[in-house]
Amino acid sequence: MIKVHAPTTAIPTDKRYKCEQCGRMFNFLAQLKIHLDCVHGSKDVRCNVCNKYFNLKSFEAHKRTAHTDQMLMCEHCPKLFKSSGALKIHARSHDDSLAQFTACKLCNKQMKHANLKKHMTSQHSEDGPVSCELCGKSFRSMFHMKRHQKNTCKATIDSRPHKCEVCGKGFHTKLTMVEHMTTHTRTNQYQCAFCFKSFGYISNLQKHRKKAHPLEWQEIQARPEEGIASVIMVRN
Repeated sequence: MIKVHAPTTAIPTDKRYKCEQCGRMFNFLAQLKIHLDCVHGSKDVRCNVCNKYFNLKSFEAHKRTAHTDQMLMCEHCPKLFKSSGALKIHARSHDDSLAQFTACKLCNKQMKHANLKKHMTSQHSEDGPVSCELCGKSFRSMFHMKRHQKNTCKATIDSRPHKCEVCGKGFHTKLTMVEHMTTHTRTNQYQCAFCFKSFGYISNLQKHRKKAHPLEWQEIQARPEEGIASVIMVRN
């Protein structure tokens, strides 16, 4: 109430409340209590899916995000997110009025400041060629090698929770596994509502929609109250 609804009220600027376990300081006692519950609370709740232990508060957040097939897609690109909070943070990257642009000192490429670190890691890494210790394949940087291990390395198939019943390939999410199945069944599960062209992957549909139907998509965005769908789920 003080911070949001009474901006003229004097708020102490000094952080007066100290966590005795890690030394972190807080302005308000309520913030300290939340910190103690989330960070230093007893980890006595076990997740029955991944067998990791959490305190009660962090376990509730873990359940909402870690083991759900519900994915939220960005309206501007095909990226998927498990929570509305993560989606909102990502959406800011598409707002040029909030973004700060900078130039890479090595190649002079212009980009958003938030993307500079990733660009330097993927394009100008000085760690040299890196080999995957699981399969031996070489990559030009640690960034590319880690991405390979997570997504495509054949040696990690058994560790992925969702398996294709046809070829045995593993996937990190059920959605990517279901989409992969379309390569075997030759049936597409997503259909564009504007031209009825079908796609096996939602990301390909999103790219198609942005390129082929930008005006129709803008019209839908301008009338959210009408609930007009731009994607049709095909039931096979």
